[in-house]
Amino acid sequence: MKSTIIGRDDKVTITLSIDYDRTGSWQNILEVNDVGLGAPVITKGGNGGIRGDFLDLEIEGYKITPL
Repeated sequence: MKSTIIGRDDKVTITLSIDYDRTGSWQNILEVNDVGLGAPVITKGGNGGIRGDFLDLEIEGYKITPL
């Protein structure tokens, strides 16, 4: 699973994709636009990470890459 975040003008587009067979063939499963409804659009970089509430969590191939 990966997320792609692209900022343009006054909105940010967030796309969630999955590679079901781990072949490098990513399929978009969700796309949303943050247009600042209820709070300002997040346009600046910040922290990224994974949070899990259970000790049996396994993460493989985690990375953050700027586009």
